Amino acid sequence: MVLGGRLCKENGRIALVLPNSILSRDSWLYIRKGIAKSYAIEYIIVSFARGVPNFSSDTQFREILLVLKKRKKGTAKILTEVVSMFEAVDGMKLHEIDALAYGIKAKKTNIVLAGRSQPVVASTKSFNWDRVENLVDNWYRLVAFQNLELTEHHLKIVEKLCTPLKTFFTLGSVVDHSNGFEVIKNRPASDYFAAVWGSGEKTGFNVLKASPEHFVIVTDKSIVKCKLWEKKYSSTLMILRRGQLDTQYALMFELDVKAISNVWWPLIPSKKLNDLYIKAVVIFVNSTLGIIHMLGERLETRGLWMEFKKGHLTKLPIPDFRKIEKGKLDQILTENQMDEAFSGSLPSIRDYITAMAEIEKNTSNYNETIEKALENPALKYRAALDKVSFELLNLLGCEKIPQGVYGLVSNELEVLRNVMEAAPENHTIRDRGASALRGIYDKYQKKLGEFNT
Repeated sequence: MVLGGRLCKENGRIALVLPNSILSRDSWLYIRKGIAKSYAIEYIIVSFARGVPNFSSDTQFREILLVLKKRKKGTAKILTEVVSMFEAVDGMKLHEIDALAYGIKAKKTNIVLAGRSQPVVASTKSFNWDRVENLVDNWYRLVAFQNLELTEHHLKIVEKLCTPLKTFFTLGSVVDHSNGFEVIKNRPASDYFAAVWGSGEKTGFNVLKASPEHFVIVTDKSIVKCKLWEKKYSSTLMILRRGQLDTQYALMFELDVKAISNVWWPLIPSKKLNDLYIKAVVIFVNSTLGIIHMLGERLETRGLWMEFKKGHLTKLPIPDFRKIEKGKLDQILTENQMDEAFSGSLPSIRDYITAMAEIEKNTSNYNETIEKALENPALKYRAALDKVSFELLNLLGCEKIPQGVYGLVSNELEVLRNVMEAAPENHTIRDRGASALRGIYDKYQKKLGEFNT
């Protein structure tokens, strides 16, 4: 990339196939800032094709194609086109690829190729460069969703309503080793640490206010730094470090006693932060709008896996509910019986979104869908979170959410299940250029051998 930059003239272009981690991970931040300083991004191309997230022939990791234009400082800034691919280029004919390229260049919102089982093969959205530049801390937000309405909704929340997580909380540490202690399910008589071990169903609970169901006994104090556990590794508030969204019941929850964890980050609230505001953050993160938010901010590994590294999480934008008057916040939480919702059994995120998408088909708007779900004992507590979450965001300035949001999210999750998760074990992208060159080489080698004999 550096060599390409040296060879590229002003107004020249560089096309790069890179891992999509360049868009979000802290280790790539200096590269993103370097790009923003010396280039304009003409295109960011990402694949949502089933099982084919990469452009290279030798990787199983998701990749992006960046097209950069070298520019002088102070020169006119261009629009950045984000292109979402729904079909693999590798499976297209030459004339279809030509039509695709023309559609991208013409900035068509939806690019249609007739005669295909899925006629819409790609979509494009233009972003003002100033906006892209301001999002340099996490460009993944621009490509997190195939649906452009969800992208725009998420960006507006981040840009207008949020403050970094570190404003509210200090982030503790996870137990990232397995030697020198034992994890058990039965509470010992003494000398133990309460723990939340594993994610999803493995935690043992499906509520937002719970008692830890695992216990850690230290068997070798020479290996385990358990003296730090009480102060830096434990809390009554946890947020996901890494997990598969389909198996999750919660992304953030409260505990009735301090606990340690291997896959949940302990959060220590600021002493000045009222309990009502802590509860508001927990409600938002576990609501459908919060799930959209966390999907847009995650470090993507594959499919529906979500990861939040420590440095990344401290900068996670969270709606600043402190701007809501405390009495008003208390009124909303009380009227919607949030204490009961925190102790009530929640359906899994997957089951809930699927059910809500079905209900939504027979309702006219978000609020009507919520009211229907509140009548269902299996859905009512999670629906209450959705209702309150939107009320709180509305008070901060979010006037509307995407029409048919549950159907959009359900479809998004299904797409992400099929990206990488559905890839055949030995699948690779065919490198047609390399294959063609190899064929020519073999042909002439054969002729050369015949000539020599």
